[in-house]
Amino acid sequence: MEAKVTAIPLVLLFLTLGAEAELCKQHSRTFKGRCTHNDNCVAICLTENFTGGYCHGIVERHCMCTKKCGEPPEEPEEPPPPEMMI
Repeated sequence: MEAKVTAIPLVLLFLTLGAEAELCKQHSRTFKGRCTHNDNCVAICLTENFTGGYCHGIVERHCMCTKKCGEPPEEPEEPPPPEMMI
């Protein structure tokens, strides 16, 4: 009986270990200057089709954009075709 009681938490632990997606990071392509506020970095990263971002570094602070690894990059929506004038 004791083996079952200790086995259940171990099984649950192993199941949850694989549930977290790894976070991929990349320097922002468009952020300019020293990164001082995470909010500014996040806003820029969202325009680059990432899901988040943060300021990184001590001396040289730069904006790092983040998203779940393996997520395909979102393609920007194409504008609708121009209406034909008659």
